[in-house]
Amino acid sequence: MRDGAACRPCFGTSGARKLDRVCRALIVSGASGAGQSSVAARICQLLTRAGASSAFIDVDTLAQFGPAPWRSRQGVSFYDMLKCKNVSSLWPNFRDAGARHLVLAAHVDSLQLREQYERALEGCVLQVALLIVPPGRLRQRLTGRQRDPFHPMTHAEDGTVRQEALERVAEEQARLQAAGYHDFAVINDASPGQAAVEVLKLAGWLSVTDSPETGGESCGCHH
Repeated sequence: MRDGAACRPCFGTSGARKLDRVCRALIVSGASGAGQSSVAARICQLLTRAGASSAFIDVDTLAQFGPAPWRSRQGVSFYDMLKCKNVSSLWPNFRDAGARHLVLAAHVDSLQLREQYERALEGCVLQVALLIVPPGRLRQRLTGRQRDPFHPMTHAEDGTVRQEALERVAEEQARLQAAGYHDFAVINDASPGQAAVEVLKLAGWLSVTDSPETGGESCGCHH
């Protein structure tokens, strides 16, 4: 399926729109460099293009605070707790505005954290999608990033990714995949749009078809 394929809401046998009956939340998770933010944003664009009321939250932006007053409680870090608390404050506003679909880019690395998101998203049916990136592609993505002053050991002085950093991310990816805190996994080795289409199909949120009316044009909506 090419990026930019036309999307239409999923219909049941009765012809009623399944997605309009309940509120649904979809967390796009993964290790560093997996492309959570890009794919989640693209999912929301495709939903909007299809006429499905939707909202998008890049959860990392909800924890720009420091220093942390404590490290972790009940197996969840302070910053993850803060993210969930802020999500629980934002979601009612989106819901009251008419949103029935919430897409979040977030790192879910424990059952306790997933449960925190479930509580934060009260009234939502929650699914978690895990993005998996092949090693070669992962190196390309991490190399393409700017050096992070908060994580100076990720890149060498010449801008290349340190081997130990790559191995760390690969180990984290394998751990997430084995832990099973997600509902399904998607290999993200192409464009964000292609991964977004696959996530939507596996989540059962959209039926995606190539439409001659669109000619494969990319989604033009923005959030």
